[in-house]
Amino acid sequence: MQDDAYIKVRDVNINKGAKDFKAEVWAAKSGGSIEIYVDRIDADCLIGNLKINPTGETENWQVQSTKLRPAQGLHEGLHDLYFVFKVPDKNTVHFNWWQIKGTK
Repeated sequence: MQDDAYIKVRDVNINKGAKDFKAEVWAAKSGGSIEIYVDRIDADCLIGNLKINPTGETENWQVQSTKLRPAQGLHEGLHDLYFVFKVPDKNTVHFNWWQIKGTK
């Protein structure tokens, strides 16, 4: 992933109890971050920001995590999630999988 690239995941059954986000990533240099949004990419919908620590030059995949905060007006049920990648110049973040604890 490069700077400002994003992934949209449709119809995730998420609830107000979602507290933790985990992702397996690989970034040779300072990795930037993954911003996590619910329903749309908007400041009011930002629920988390995973700061990616560098993992090394080779494919050194690591699971990294961050706490989530509740989105304003979040209701139980299906939501779209957006993962927006903020990556420093001349770096790439590799993203393998994600998990949110508290989803149904």
